[in-house]
Amino acid sequence: MFRIGTYAYTANISKDFLRVDLQEEDWKYTKFLWIKDPNYPNSELITYRFVSVLFGATSSPFLLQATLDTHLKNSNSQNKTEISKNLYVYNFQGTTSSESKLLNIFHEANRELMGASMPLQSWVSNNGKLNQLIATEFPDYQVPERTKVLGIEWITTTDQLTIKSVEPDTTNLTMRKLLSQVSKPFDLLGLLSPILMES
Repeated sequence: MFRIGTYAYTANISKDFLRVDLQEEDWKYTKFLWIKDPNYPNSELITYRFVSVLFGATSSPFLLQATLDTHLKNSNSQNKTEISKNLYVYNFQGTTSSESKLLNIFHEANRELMGASMPLQSWVSNNGKLNQLIATEFPDYQVPERTKVLGIEWITTTDQLTIKSVEPDTTNLTMRKLLSQVSKPFDLLGLLSPILMES
């Protein structure tokens, strides 16, 4: 059974994929060519190689998750299972009904991921005490009142999720155009599906 807790939190890993190094023997598979002088079309070509996981490669999310899972499997943290299950690619988000557990998760997640050289950033919560702690721990960071959670806007002060409305275009309506219009709102959780489509 899935339960949503009273207190929610979200953060993300800073420079996520760039923090996963490739083994040197794999560098040869990430080569690309670039011209030495972009202003001169016949310029000499230079070969570059990536030394970390590429952003946008099909395998990148898997490599990031496998690295995090391996690190957390060897952890002594009491919250390692919760930290692991609340990581989605580079996003860290979850809920709990216990304020003390919420603050503990904040400390443990920061410590664990810093230990993997993958610091968490952009923390946001609907809990005032955690937001004060975030402001203390990250003095250069202003905790926003609105943030996006997997593409859906979250207003933390009122604890509301909002989905950006899209003006429908009903001129010369065809089945293809109708399906295109219906799929425009980013509705990852399917909250609008009963409203958008009649059964």
